[in-house]
Amino acid sequence: MTFRRLFSLSVLGLAALFGFAACDAPATAQPRAASRRLLLQRGVLPSRGLGRSHSVSYRTTSARLAPRPVELRLNFGARRAAPNLRAPNLSAPALSAPDLTAPGSLAPASIALGAYFYQNGQCAPGDDAAVSAWRARAGRLPAVWMIFQGWTGWNAFPIAQARRAQQLGGRLLVTWEPWSGARGAANWNCALIAGGAKDAYIRQYARAVKTAGVPVMIRFAHEMNGDWYPWGTAFRSNFRRNGGNSPAQYVAMWRRVVGIFRSEGASNAQWVWAPNIQYLNRYNSEFDQRSDLAALYPGDGFVNWIGLSVYNDTSKQNWRSFSDLFEGTYRTLTAISSRPLMIAEMGATEAGAPHGTSKAAWISQTLMRDIPTRYPRVRLVNWFCRDKSNVGEANYRFDSSPGALQAFRVAVNSPLYGARLSSD
Repeated sequence: MTFRRLFSLSVLGLAALFGFAACDAPATAQPRAASRRLLLQRGVLPSRGLGRSHSVSYRTTSARLAPRPVELRLNFGARRAAPNLRAPNLSAPALSAPDLTAPGSLAPASIALGAYFYQNGQCAPGDDAAVSAWRARAGRLPAVWMIFQGWTGWNAFPIAQARRAQQLGGRLLVTWEPWSGARGAANWNCALIAGGAKDAYIRQYARAVKTAGVPVMIRFAHEMNGDWYPWGTAFRSNFRRNGGNSPAQYVAMWRRVVGIFRSEGASNAQWVWAPNIQYLNRYNSEFDQRSDLAALYPGDGFVNWIGLSVYNDTSKQNWRSFSDLFEGTYRTLTAISSRPLMIAEMGATEAGAPHGTSKAAWISQTLMRDIPTRYPRVRLVNWFCRDKSNVGEANYRFDSSPGALQAFRVAVNSPLYGARLSSD
């Protein structure tokens, strides 16, 4: 889930008190004109239906390198048989799989299912109780287990969890958040890591990933096109970016981290570059965000997957359909790169649904219709299953109501979500 406005306010307070350290280049080192030229060079399409998603949360649970090809083998043809479970006796609008019998219809490719599951202080796949709870509610195990991990506190790579994920028939996806020092420390920026200040820790982590000996996905410094994380690059004023970061500095940081992993032989790591859906405010226009996404992309030689965070969160915005939230950013990213896409985080709230619709209907429409038929580049969907209503957000769990539970079970146990990643 994105780290949204409350954190932005706290960062502003810390900045006023301590002052952010200056970057190697001034905040305007990545002028908008240069971003626009890059946008035009890459042929990014105009977007529509852009959404904002900016709730608040904090989750804990380099020399430039010449790009080299990264092999990404996906086996989306193989489908895992869904468990023969009786559907719950619940009243809910659950759509069937798309009717693809009409002439000219193309069957959508099977999509992999991923999960972030947290409840009662336990998180899957590390806690067996959380794994059992997910399986009992969803009716099947996912192909990917996602966790969140900062660089402070619990900061060693969780080898046991990576191996446990493989034992369960899946893969571990670590959302790796480069917090440095105290949360929201005022001396953090992308240039710090790009300049080598954290090389020793990164190298230690890379060696542990290699030791794990199983495929691992790393979603590093996510939602960088916003302003709620200290590595975010969105404009905070007409000419000032969040923390003084520039897209060029973010790319330099990313490439340095990936380069260290390569130098340590951690070839079992796959890299997930994962912005938020386009973030708009008085200082960030649609054009600015499209330009920034193009400038923030580290290049296919440093990225295996592209991910997006997408929330229908009425605690921060009006009720929106998935397509309305997703469409514009999807068009932008598919023009930037041919890498496979994932929905890295997705959730929806029960509250605020217009008359005649519901969270259950939103889940069915999104998983059974919109994603498989409108967005063919999406190969993995991670559901963010956690109740965050006590911290000013929403209950994003798929089982927040009997109807939502039934809609989710029907969708994820259909052949549409039977894909496995190739090495699982």
